[in-house]
Amino acid sequence: MANMGLTIEELQEQVKSLQEQVKHLEERLNDKKVTKSQPENTSQPENEPQPEKVSQTHTQLDDSPIVGGMDSANALAAKVLFTKGNKEFIEHVFTDQDTGRKLSYAEMRMRYG
Repeated sequence: MANMGLTIEELQEQVKSLQEQVKHLEERLNDKKVTKSQPENTSQPENEPQPEKVSQTHTQLDDSPIVGGMDSANALAAKVLFTKGNKEFIEHVFTDQDTGRKLSYAEMRMRYG
């Protein structure tokens, strides 16, 4: 993963900014779940992200200099972390995306650093 000449402090500040954006989006999503009534027979299961919510988050992540400087595997893993959470992130990075085989810690580190 290239750091594009950024200092540790700059990278930490960008990560903090992304985490704040994700927190803000999660709060907005939770507010909508509480206040928005859903029409009968058209609701999606809560564990499936709704396309308009995911695309907004993906757009913000794609524009981020942190994600923009990553290779495709790390960028996808970061998107999973910021859009789906820690549990799904761990599942993602410890699974071979081509075969579905579980990876050892060493294999995961070889792929993601």
